[in-house]
Amino acid sequence: MISLNRTGCNRWVVLTRRYALKFPRPTSWRDFLVGLRNNLNEARDGNLSGRCPVIAKAPLGFAIVMPRARILTEIEFAGFDYHGFCREHKVQAEPKPDSFGVVAGRVVAVDYGW
Repeated sequence: MISLNRTGCNRWVVLTRRYALKFPRPTSWRDFLVGLRNNLNEARDGNLSGRCPVIAKAPLGFAIVMPRARILTEIEFAGFDYHGFCREHKVQAEPKPDSFGVVAGRVVAVDYGW
């Protein structure tokens, strides 16, 4: 099953059973350029602790590929130490459930490119 998530401000995400492919949002030049920057930042930082790893990238930030994470539920996020996690892993992520997910049994930030 493949789905397209268009809810992001600067990127669209194609979700497959195993992968998340992130592309700059083509709705305006500003969104597109910010999406490129977000992809470049995640490609640079994807190997750091607490982040969903980037396993493939296209030149100039046109696309990145990550393993598909199971996004935290509202209940899981309510019990999650957001500030402690961000401090421990030195990661910037928005304080909302869909900024975090579970990959290989551990919680990681899935949207940290800004």
